[in-house]
Amino acid sequence: MNKICVAILLGIASWQVGATASFMDGKALLGDCESQSPASFAICLGYLEAAVDTHNTWVGWKDLHAKICVPKGVKPEELRLVVVKYLNDNPKLLHVSGSSLVLNALMGAFPCDESGTH
Repeated sequence: MNKICVAILLGIASWQVGATASFMDGKALLGDCESQSPASFAICLGYLEAAVDTHNTWVGWKDLHAKICVPKGVKPEELRLVVVKYLNDNPKLLHVSGSSLVLNALMGAFPCDESGTH
């Protein structure tokens, strides 16, 4: 019985490690961002906002020099358009983590100057 419990726990642990490696790849993100489903669309916008907020948090903590400088007033829909264009222009990268692709797309669209502002 103990061997069965250990096997089950190891299986769960290995599944969780694999699941946390990358929650969403570019293909899944593009699917959500191009979806007509309100739920998928909301997932897309939330994901993009979370990526920008996480970047800004690391910058605020002084753990990262600003790489993305989104001007005030830019709406989440504008972020979505930038990311969708980037994903469609780079189909060979869709296997990469969604967050990496989002950050690359936004760095290209909203770069910071040397002082960390736009």
